[in-house]
Amino acid sequence: MFNLTKIYGDVVALSNVSFSHKRGSVLAVIGPNGAGKTTLLRIISGQLRPTSGSVRLLGYDVVREFGKVRDLIAFLPQDIRAYSYTLTPRDYIVSYLLMRGYSFNDARRRAREVIEDLELEGVADKHVMNLSGGTIRRMFLAMIFAADDAEVYFLDEAFVGLDPRVRVKAWGIVRRVARSGKLVLLASHYMDDVSTVADRVLVLSRGRIIADGSVMEVLESVLGGVRRKIVIRDSPAQLRETLADLGYHVTVRTVGDMTFIYTNDVGGVASTLSDYGVRFEVNPVGLEDVVIMLGGADEHS
Repeated sequence: MFNLTKIYGDVVALSNVSFSHKRGSVLAVIGPNGAGKTTLLRIISGQLRPTSGSVRLLGYDVVREFGKVRDLIAFLPQDIRAYSYTLTPRDYIVSYLLMRGYSFNDARRRAREVIEDLELEGVADKHVMNLSGGTIRRMFLAMIFAADDAEVYFLDEAFVGLDPRVRVKAWGIVRRVARSGKLVLLASHYMDDVSTVADRVLVLSRGRIIADGSVMEVLESVLGGVRRKIVIRDSPAQLRETLADLGYHVTVRTVGDMTFIYTNDVGGVASTLSDYGVRFEVNPVGLEDVVIMLGGADEHS
């Protein structure tokens, strides 16, 4: 990907985004709402033309040679919906594979395999209208990973609505697919997903890459070496000013009624808060703090 830019009217969704990535691994894209994550995935997968810049995927120019790329990718969009509620999960998976050119027997075989992988055996032959939203999402995830002819998998918020056990199973499938030599690109707001499966993380903010590397490298880059955070519910007014007046170097972010304090002097700040009678928790930082630090964005998602 080289100097990708996407502009919607007056909104710059992506601005000169450039990176490359190897197969056999998982690349995650994170950032606040509106950072450009979905736009980036749609451009790389050939669904959306960039305003400027170029994309090469598996050696092909995605815009000029999309016909050669199309059959090598599998894409799970975040807004996917069932088109018929009288079909079953098995029907969806088999139909998708038939459209990709599988024989009927191979499609049925792959359907059986992914149904077992994602624990859909009990609902595989029930009408979709009788399934929960989380089960339908699991069905679509199984459908995408049934396509073992794909070389690149795009997952946009793929794990939404999955219960904890199924999410762990799905993480294992993602890692297994990547280790087989495929490329998996995912965008997610679920930082547990990203921390568990990603080999590399791109952090987008306002359409630009602001951090790139392993989970630990991204935390170091954005949080500046901070390892722990202080979390306060219903924090007192003027808290930021009080800490600054006392000489503490802190970064404070407030989200709803939650206040997050990032500092290299957690012990000192915690002691002061205790003296003031403030109730708080001290927790390790994670990728969710990268997004909290960046705050919101007005750009197109």
